[in-house]
Amino acid sequence: MDGNNKYFVLILLHLSLASTHTLRGHLQPLGFQRDTDGDITTLSILPSNEEFYQLLINKETALLKNAAKRSPAIDHWTEKYLKEKYGNLTLKLEGKSEDQTRPEGSLGLGFDTISNFIDSYHVQPKYAVTQLPDPMRHEIFVMPFMRCGPLSTSVIESHLWMSSGQTNSRLHRDNSRKDWILMDSKHLDKMYINNQVDNFSGSSSINPDRVNLLRYPRIAEIPFKQGNITPGDCILVPPGCAHQVRSHGPVNVAFTFLFEITDDKLKNFNPIHCSQDYVPLSQYHLSWSYSGSGILSMGNSESNTFRKEILEQWFGKRTKIHFNIIQDTFEGLLKYYPKEATKVTTLVKDILKQYNAINSNEIVSRERCESITIEDWRKFQFIIESATNIQNNPDYEYYLTSYRLVRQVAEKAVVETSGLFDKIKFKNSYRAAGGSGAFADKILTALDSNQDGLITISEVASNLDVALESYKLVEYDDDVNVPSDGEGGNQEDDEDRGGASEEEDEGIDSEEDPDVENKQMTSSSEYHNKKKHDEL
Repeated sequence: MDGNNKYFVLILLHLSLASTHTLRGHLQPLGFQRDTDGDITTLSILPSNEEFYQLLINKETALLKNAAKRSPAIDHWTEKYLKEKYGNLTLKLEGKSEDQTRPEGSLGLGFDTISNFIDSYHVQPKYAVTQLPDPMRHEIFVMPFMRCGPLSTSVIESHLWMSSGQTNSRLHRDNSRKDWILMDSKHLDKMYINNQVDNFSGSSSINPDRVNLLRYPRIAEIPFKQGNITPGDCILVPPGCAHQVRSHGPVNVAFTFLFEITDDKLKNFNPIHCSQDYVPLSQYHLSWSYSGSGILSMGNSESNTFRKEILEQWFGKRTKIHFNIIQDTFEGLLKYYPKEATKVTTLVKDILKQYNAINSNEIVSRERCESITIEDWRKFQFIIESATNIQNNPDYEYYLTSYRLVRQVAEKAVVETSGLFDKIKFKNSYRAAGGSGAFADKILTALDSNQDGLITISEVASNLDVALESYKLVEYDDDVNVPSDGEGGNQEDDEDRGGASEEEDEGIDSEEDPDVENKQMTSSSEYHNKKKHDEL
């Protein structure tokens, strides 16, 4: 995808405010290292369609005061209301520090229901950044300029943010009082980006709470602007603009629009026939939406861009190819997920047949492929992107967890003297190793054949292979160690594991061994084969 055309608009819904070194700003928060270049452009009156498009053409950051005040969510979305009306919907979780491992929710690692999240997010180090569930869309209103011209069909998805405040993000390029620091992407070489996926996304190695200028001196050279958004405000962030966000207060709720639009479409914009009315997001086109359960499509490519890239991969300058080329493409994209590769290959062949794009000799026509509707392209795109971005899958924990380690944990919970399986010991050990209580309960349910609440040794012998079948998605070569009860893992009173070490705090530039991995239930990222991850 061409990230140069990717914008997003963030809208803050709720906010409750709670209230020495020779190197300037050393070991202090980001922004203390130099004077600001001032505030971003602030518009107190809603921009006209022409004015908003000019902001896009100029790739300008802008704060739009009170632009979203008409959304019913501004007044309705209290914790009590959200629990009662939307409590069963699924949220995707992040740690309050971006160094933190994926937090535990009631649905497993990285996933929670809205109801349980609201009950726990004030006391646990987690926040929600998730695709906005469809049932909530009618309470968000779309501003008039978002309904005008090519922008009306260019919004990829909408995200929901919820936090208890006192959260911060790494300096990154993608995305509430939220205090914003924004830096031009032309200074990217000074930002110490350590996981850049393409020409617009990635995050910095710098700890934004304690900037170590001995290790990261060039960050102090970058000019920046700042902005503070309050309930009902919007902020427009252009493609590639690096930004760091700090939330304050006990409750923050916000949502974003992520959109992609080419410069050609912007320059040829015709404002005639544009509406001046707000409409519910439920009546607005999104490339990707989310029902509120199951696999998310968060971060998926815009489908027209995906189609263009896939056709180029398949055909290049050719007009016809053999289907084997298409099959090889998917097997390469889904290298670690052969079942998904088979599924998408079968689906593609069926679609090609519907459009008479493949003949009896399995020769495929580019011309007929280009006639396939975007809805049909999206079907196999979803399979591909779901497999290559496993953090969108509520079964995410299976991909992170070593089958052999879970089996060892289970075998150590067998009590020979009583002939029973110690469920408490197993659950504690599983969670100590980095798993969740929800997934431990799934294993226990599968082991207990007669559901009498007791698990015998014979039930373990009969059912363990079936109970752990889903953990065979990734095979491990490394030896694993089973932690004893209470060691490590996702315990509710764990301290936030983010931030610099004591050596870093004192300015010691110690090298970390990239090959030293946590021997808990965390797999190597090579298995994930992730294309990109846009966490706005």
